[in-house]
Amino acid sequence: VYVELSVQTAERESHSGLGGSIFPNAAWRLVWALRSLKDEDEKILISGFYDDIQPPSEKDLDLLAANNNFYELHFENIGGLVMPLIIRATFVDGTEEIIRIPAEVWMRDNYNISKVFIFEEEVVSFRLDPFLETGDTNLNNNAWPKEVKPSRYQLFQEKKMNENPMQRQKRMN
Repeated sequence: VYVELSVQTAERESHSGLGGSIFPNAAWRLVWALRSLKDEDEKILISGFYDDIQPPSEKDLDLLAANNNFYELHFENIGGLVMPLIIRATFVDGTEEIIRIPAEVWMRDNYNISKVFIFEEEVVSFRLDPFLETGDTNLNNNAWPKEVKPSRYQLFQEKKMNENPMQRQKRMN
């Protein structure tokens, strides 16, 4: 459920010295509107909100009790070409797992999808297209946490400044 609230009252500022206490207050109207959506126990008060909700199954309860790690990843198809998703998950203990999701994943929405992954181990990083198998042209947005890579200019400058012993000897002669 998505709810967006907006309130409009007076077109100009009115504080207590100008009779502000007799005019409607937008902030209080929003407070009262929010108060009508949930109660103190976090129960949603919108009529019919709970009608289609089913209680969790035994399998769902077992999954929650297993103390697994849940990760929700969001993917955006920036270029418009649908491709499979190849994801490398690296865990705390250094092991890795490759997850391959076929291109049909984009059938519902060509631009944005989300997937939930459940692992027993804690993940320290995710890498999209780790083997460079797809036509991805921007590799800078393929990792979590974000990997900072030097630019080509920075690599050129670094190469220019770091000389090996043979280069040093040649310079000295």
